[in-house]
Amino acid sequence: MDGSLQLSNSLADLAACIRAEHEQVADAMQVGLAHALRAGELLLTAKKQVEHGRWEAWINEQCGIHARTGQRYMQIAVEFPKLDPEKATRVSLLSFREALRVIATPARTITQTFVKIDAVEAAAAAEPKRFGKLLDDVHRTGKVDGPFKRLTVMRQAEAIRAEPPPLPGNGPYRCGVADVPWPYEIRSDDPSHRATHPYPQMSIAEIMALPVPDIMHDDSSFWMWTTNHHMREAFGIVEHWRFEPKTILTWGKRNRFGYGDWLRGQTEHCILAVRGSPTITLTNQSTLLLADARANSEKPDVFYDLVESLCPAPRYAELFSRHWRERWDGHGDQAPKQAAE
Repeated sequence: MDGSLQLSNSLADLAACIRAEHEQVADAMQVGLAHALRAGELLLTAKKQVEHGRWEAWINEQCGIHARTGQRYMQIAVEFPKLDPEKATRVSLLSFREALRVIATPARTITQTFVKIDAVEAAAAAEPKRFGKLLDDVHRTGKVDGPFKRLTVMRQAEAIRAEPPPLPGNGPYRCGVADVPWPYEIRSDDPSHRATHPYPQMSIAEIMALPVPDIMHDDSSFWMWTTNHHMREAFGIVEHWRFEPKTILTWGKRNRFGYGDWLRGQTEHCILAVRGSPTITLTNQSTLLLADARANSEKPDVFYDLVESLCPAPRYAELFSRHWRERWDGHGDQAPKQAAE
């Protein structure tokens, strides 16, 4: 609104001006704090003239504003001028709601918000390619908590990847994968039962007895491959190893049908479980992994890429691994003994 515009003292004129300022706040892509401040000033003037007991009805009917929204505008008008110039400038970076939250809370919370803004700004200035988008998100959304959290996770992941590697075979590993040889009954006398098993199998009790907890870090993630048939047992084993299941990744095999008594198998599943508070760098990784099937029980390379992108670690553990992979330690009788030259 033009600051030179002279306002009438009539309630009708005040209502029209308040409605216009409210629409400016609602339409603003970013911040809108100046309009909220002006709307609050107008509301404070109008409230002195509205008949007692009629305020909520008047503001709703005449201004098109809920009474709670009007209260927030007035709170901005009262509290914002109390901030010193430096703090007022920093608050102006935030959205209306975020600015209101900051100025209406104790000084400690205000300080914490400014510390977060400072951290994002400093990171973006030091490494614009890595962290510039975080500052852009602060300016675009007017919110700092989300970008600051992403900055914290990115730095935690960087520190974890730089840790001394765990002792091969002993750990502690911050991330592990298991592709256990599940037990299946083969009806050798039934020609229609076409499935065969090219590797030695283990019983559920033998799998549960594996010393997985002993080689894993107190703050770690673990990926447990399972089939549809053994899904229930897989959850029990993961919990027995003192991990908490969080979600399931499904591998859809684009090029192959498997066997089955009820439906032909075309998927495998991997339970993602955690213990403690591991660092997870979630961006666009999803629960669906589409990739071609390879040799028997061999998992696609894109799975390992996903694990490394989501779960930072100096090295990774893979139980029952069959191939050498850089930064991965294999465990099991088929695990490669040394890196390929």
